[in-house]
Amino acid sequence: MLAGCGQDTESPAPAAPTGQAEVAAPANTNPLEPRYSATLAEGVDFAKPGYPEFITEVSGISVAEAWGRWTDASLGAEAKLRFKDPLPQQFTLKLKVRDFFGLNVQDKVAVRVGGKQQDFVLQGGQDQTAELVFDGLQGADTIEISVPRSSKPTAADSRKMGLGLISLSIHE
Repeated sequence: MLAGCGQDTESPAPAAPTGQAEVAAPANTNPLEPRYSATLAEGVDFAKPGYPEFITEVSGISVAEAWGRWTDASLGAEAKLRFKDPLPQQFTLKLKVRDFFGLNVQDKVAVRVGGKQQDFVLQGGQDQTAELVFDGLQGADTIEISVPRSSKPTAADSRKMGLGLISLSIHE
């Protein structure tokens, strides 16, 4: 045990009462950390903790899991990723996704960039990659993903999941 001035180093810390969990240290409150290097073409790997340095703000997206992250309507009506610099005027967005247990199968998922919208239909049963072409963008720096429905997986899990995000990349 580390001690500071005036602290008693001989007394052990009190044990947690039987039946109660110990209080964990607070988690990192900045969802962008830890930062990692990547190009737009390498994109965002949603299974990694943190985000690439080119992302400045994220909302509506849950914590990283071994395969990726869920959109989370309890954190925002839409999943949003804001970029440090404006996106190219024309690009293809590659978005690898999965559905939340058939909740949105055959529904349209809307992806908006700078006032332009592209939709794709969510297939069920397996991961899929949507390739969406955006053109004529002027200074757009945000990608928004709107999922028709979301649901809580269990009473103990407060997230409202809708779409699994595996990866996102931008190709000029």
